Amino acid sequence: MKQFLSGVIFLTLLFHYTASFAIPTPVIKPTQDSNTVKKLLDSAYVLESTDKDAALTIYRKAYTIGVQINYILGQAKALHYSGIVYSDKSQYPKAIDMYRKALKLYHKINYPRGIGACYTNIGNIYQYESKLDSAVANYQQGLKVFEEFSLTNALAQASGNVGNIFQQAGQFEKAYHYHNQSIKYAEITKDSSILANSLINLGSILDALDKQEQSFETHKRALKIGTLTNNYYVIQLASINIADYYKDKQQYTEAIKYGLRSLHYANKLSSTFDIADIKNRLGDLYLLDKNYTTAEIYFNEAMALSEPLKTTGLTSSIYNSLNKLYAATGDYKEAYKYLSLAKNLNDSILGEKQIKSISELEVKYQTAQKDQQLVQKQLQIAKQDLRIKQKTRILMITIAGIILLLIASAFIFINYRNKMKLQTQHLILLEKKKEINILEAMIKGEEKERSRIAKDLHDGVGGLLSAAKMQFSVLSTEIFQLTGKDQFSKALNLLDDSAGEIRKIAHNLMPELLINYGLGEALSHFVNRMNNTHLKISFISIGELPEVNQNYELTIYRIVQELINNIIKHADASEALVQLSFQEDVLSITVEDNGKGFDLTTATNGAGLSSIQTRVAALGGSFELTGSINNGTTVFIEFDLAVNNYV
Repeated sequence: MKQFLSGVIFLTLLFHYTASFAIPTPVIKPTQDSNTVKKLLDSAYVLESTDKDAALTIYRKAYTIGVQINYILGQAKALHYSGIVYSDKSQYPKAIDMYRKALKLYHKINYPRGIGACYTNIGNIYQYESKLDSAVANYQQGLKVFEEFSLTNALAQASGNVGNIFQQAGQFEKAYHYHNQSIKYAEITKDSSILANSLINLGSILDALDKQEQSFETHKRALKIGTLTNNYYVIQLASINIADYYKDKQQYTEAIKYGLRSLHYANKLSSTFDIADIKNRLGDLYLLDKNYTTAEIYFNEAMALSEPLKTTGLTSSIYNSLNKLYAATGDYKEAYKYLSLAKNLNDSILGEKQIKSISELEVKYQTAQKDQQLVQKQLQIAKQDLRIKQKTRILMITIAGIILLLIASAFIFINYRNKMKLQTQHLILLEKKKEINILEAMIKGEEKERSRIAKDLHDGVGGLLSAAKMQFSVLSTEIFQLTGKDQFSKALNLLDDSAGEIRKIAHNLMPELLINYGLGEALSHFVNRMNNTHLKISFISIGELPEVNQNYELTIYRIVQELINNIIKHADASEALVQLSFQEDVLSITVEDNGKGFDLTTATNGAGLSSIQTRVAALGGSFELTGSINNGTTVFIEFDLAVNNYV
């Protein structure tokens, strides 16, 4: 995320958990338990993006209750999460204090995920402050924990952070190794968010290794994932890195477009550091485009945000930018002033001693890994001995099992209470199924009527038109051999066109491809038929859809059909995209266009959109509409097929 790096990197704040808590002890009701703490943690997490101070207040309350009921994990998470909020607020000393307090509690209960996460988050802060040796030390502590307990998703993120350190230190080959390792772990997890983060880091190091085209393609892949998953941070970082690519190509207009897009999402996330960094980079782009006034505005805004954060690397980069600006405008006094300030900061960032310290830490870490492999081999030998001893314990385990069965009888009352809860949930599910049945009945009625009309059109009107054409063809040989031939041909062509339109309407009313080949093939065929010289529609299908209820497939087909018809009628678009994605029992549908867009405050009142939202909600799905005037429209629909029992 720093301009002095080659490309923007992705520092991962692992997990959600932090604060200096000297709080008066409230009176706690006896009914409060660990569930109360969990609910408070969830509530605070929801508030983090909109009201950080309110989130901190709730975390403090969760911590206090955790102390009262001796719920150590709840205390640790409240401290940990508060640290993340303080870090987002760029209050780094408070954030580190929270992480360290959380670490003590995690160690006390031997909670490896929390331990590794705190070390990683402390490392992030040291990297922000350009204390690279301290950052590496903490990252490697986190990696040891994640490797020991095979926490693959955390390994992907932590490996990327270590790679960023070596990238900042100019050791690009080592950075490339760690970023590739991060990609490997991310692909194992099949988590799109982690994979996008790892791709951003890999693209950054590829740029540093002068592999610009590979870097560009990698960042485009990350941007596509970020856009599909609505991940603002990924969009922000991928966009600014793509801006760097166009900057190197001296395509400054295109670079500024992506830079402004990155700033838009940074403002949404309210990250002071990122906003300052992106404004500095935008200033550089305007400087190269010789728009000195705009460049100076962005540089000054970036410096005003950066200096209170005491982020040495970013502030040094801004000073360098101001030096270039004033040199370009002939103000050499100011240029020399900022050149001196930048040099003083640069000398403090990467001294020879710090680089040596980072390398020594890497050697120690690699040695520790080899020692750990030796220990694991010794453990395998010990396990073989244990297997022999375990055979003698089978009888004891059997006796223990009988005792456990006797104890289980004491939980009859608890089981009864659980059954009552299940019955309540069952009633709720029945009510939901009732709503779905009503919708299905309505859809069946509509489809039955459509089928009847389609049959009448195809077999009745279509047949009559075909018969009429045959009659006219016979007459053409008997009557119009000498005169009127052109007019007669035009009449026959009109009959052909009419018959074609009848077949087209009949097909839309009764999609046989859906019945015979499934949703993906039917939508692909429909999209191809809708393509014309004025509108190019692309269709993408990701994952293999399972067999689902035909009425459910038909509802999805009608929804997409209506969305495409809306684009054709109202959007004035030249391009559109329909994407169908099925991963881990979740069906996602994206329909977007580059048309004139509309005001979202009035769009939701339309009958068409309201009808689509009603059908999606009745099927247990979620519906999201984004867009603005002159910026196109995107509709995102998602169904969890397993939760709704469609598979």
